[in-house]
Amino acid sequence: MGIVYLSYPFALFKCDGNVLRIKDSLSRLGYKIVDPFEDVGVGLHPSLAEKDLKLIEKADMVVVYLPFESSQTAMELFYAFLKRKKIKLYTRLDGPFFELIKGSQDVEFHRI
Repeated sequence: MGIVYLSYPFALFKCDGNVLRIKDSLSRLGYKIVDPFEDVGVGLHPSLAEKDLKLIEKADMVVVYLPFESSQTAMELFYAFLKRKKIKLYTRLDGPFFELIKGSQDVEFHRI
């Protein structure tokens, strides 16, 4: 079906049921899932961020699970938005940026 880049806060890595359900659902639909924490790694080295952005560029769609503020997840969301990627955003957050992207044809906005 294509490649999905899954963006979510690091604090949820391997411990959040919603992230695991999202991965399972995408796999059953036939998507190849790119998980930055498994496929790139964790750390502050600039080369990790570069690899992260390249994976977003290669993805057909970006699924963002953002239940709370996360600068890393926000950066991935903003980059995907700038690259006009199809985005499925699951969040409970509000703010000017979310209002801006709600109107985009590339973004599917879901309240959690």
